[in-house]
Amino acid sequence: AALFKVILTEPDVILLDEPTKGLDPFAKEELGAAFQEWTAQGKCLVLVTHDLGVASQMCDHIAVMYAGRIMEMASADEIFERPQNPYTYGLMRAIPSLQRKGQKLYSIDGMPPNLNDMPSGCAFSPRCEFCEEICKQKVPELKEITPSHYSRCHCIEKLQKARKEAKEIGGNGE
Repeated sequence: AALFKVILTEPDVILLDEPTKGLDPFAKEELGAAFQEWTAQGKCLVLVTHDLGVASQMCDHIAVMYAGRIMEMASADEIFERPQNPYTYGLMRAIPSLQRKGQKLYSIDGMPPNLNDMPSGCAFSPRCEFCEEICKQKVPELKEITPSHYSRCHCIEKLQKARKEAKEIGGNGE
């Protein structure tokens, strides 16, 4: 109800934090239709969510965050089809798929960092399968990898090689 009161005031931007949390699939679909109608009017919707399904259906552009930092930023299609950061890659591999029916679900090893005691270097380095020594020492900059696709990682080449190999063998990489 509160969302519809906000929409009635016709702001140009709405920020929603976990708007689909606890909703059943029907309510999610109804809310998604309302969001699409809103954005079709040229309005901006900023969505904060852990639900990758919601993000894939409702977002044109995505910024993936880890420990308070943007790790990757691109169009939704680019994020889901060609992740360019090990954290995003791990998230994509963890999405259940009928193509991998019967296989063990993938999960990213380790635990997120304590935000009061962050590791030096890249916050994701203790959990990253591509981690090198530089990752433990220096925070990577957010760099443009391809036009309008940004990633914060020292090991992009290793990630791209792993994605290519996984795709070639039909593995759990894409």
